[in-house]
Amino acid sequence: MNRFAEYTALTTNMNRCINKIKKAEMKKFGLKGTQVNCFFALYDREDGVTAKEIVATCCEDKASVSRALKTMAEKGFVRYREETEGKKYGVPLVLTEKGKEIAAYIDEKIDEYTSYRDGSVTEEELAAFYQTFRKIYRNIKTICENYEGEK
Repeated sequence: MNRFAEYTALTTNMNRCINKIKKAEMKKFGLKGTQVNCFFALYDREDGVTAKEIVATCCEDKASVSRALKTMAEKGFVRYREETEGKKYGVPLVLTEKGKEIAAYIDEKIDEYTSYRDGSVTEEELAAFYQTFRKIYRNIKTICENYEGEK
């Protein structure tokens, strides 16, 4: 298998696995996988995060994030930091105590799934992987942003 085929197969299948796990874990709370990213964007941010910042952090589209946040607010997991009197655009959101509990649960699960306790991946190997993966991503992102192909 050539590098491109292996790379795309590995990243696509990894993403599928992650989405399957997110879906299963969030189902316990009546939520969807998309909300995992919202919890992470809000976690440890006492000052709050705007929906626009969450979109940028999560790399999700605005509509998905908007729906996710609406559901999270309806279930009492997030709230607007300030009284908005109907105005919500640009107002930071924060996790409620109930939301913080779920975020902590998610954080614990992620640590559990990525801890590599069996010793097959060392901290040094993991650090090198992320450093290399970020470089590859930046290169592909630059090419994508400057791509002049069919539109």
